[in-house]
Amino acid sequence: MRNLAIAILIIVVASMLFQPFFEMVEIFAEKAQIDSAVESAAKSARLTGFKLSDIRDLEKKFNFDMDSEDENFISVFCDVFAATLNLEFLYVIDNKAYFKSNNERYNDFVVEFQYDKDYPDRCQVIVTTNYKFKRNYLKQFVGDNSFELVRERTLFARMEN
Repeated sequence: MRNLAIAILIIVVASMLFQPFFEMVEIFAEKAQIDSAVESAAKSARLTGFKLSDIRDLEKKFNFDMDSEDENFISVFCDVFAATLNLEFLYVIDNKAYFKSNNERYNDFVVEFQYDKDYPDRCQVIVTTNYKFKRNYLKQFVGDNSFELVRERTLFARMEN
């Protein structure tokens, strides 16, 4: 009977000790999912987000004009990013796109597009969201909603054959 009590105590203590590690594994998995979504959205936007007149040119430029009739880089990126992570695309204001989760798996996303008029072939994409904790131990350690997942990518306008 005593051995059974010790075994149960060891299992309880081990589960309390390893729960934060399991949460950290989930954080790394979510970072990988966000990276994959950014990469696939960037690839689609890179392939379709050019001005039609610039496709023949040697120096490619991203189409950031939200009012143009052609597909632009930001709208294509947002559509693919939302579809990949099951998000709802809300709106774009000042080169920042806002997303809401459809299944409450994630908190709200903000995607910022930083580009320079002097270098229209380069765009930096910054994806930010607050991590939605699954367990309370790590949440108590870090603090409520203070852990941000930030992913950055610098994209270049290149067409691949």
